[in-house]
Amino acid sequence: MLAARAEEALPALAPSIDCFVFADVLEHLPDPARVLELAGERLSPQGRIVASFPNHAWAPVLRDLAAGRWERTLAGVQARDHLVPFTRASFRRLAEECGLVLERAVPLSAP
Repeated sequence: MLAARAEEALPALAPSIDCFVFADVLEHLPDPARVLELAGERLSPQGRIVASFPNHAWAPVLRDLAAGRWERTLAGVQARDHLVPFTRASFRRLAEECGLVLERAVPLSAP
């Protein structure tokens, strides 16, 4: 474990990492593209990046937006500390811009 900002820790890792897991992390970073690029540079040939993120195109959020409401919350899709909103399509574009291939996008059920 490295206790550091991702942008600082990733360059310190040797290449050939088999898996990076970004579980609801990327939307909190000022430059998620840079973090994905750094992780991609350190992946082994068969390595994978597993990422999860809240979908800002989730139907309840879209209904609120259509009604003129965007309420920041402590957690969830509209969390106050989210710096970058993602949808499945925007994440796919980001991955491609970083030289990565999105193999699978699986929506998780809402609670």
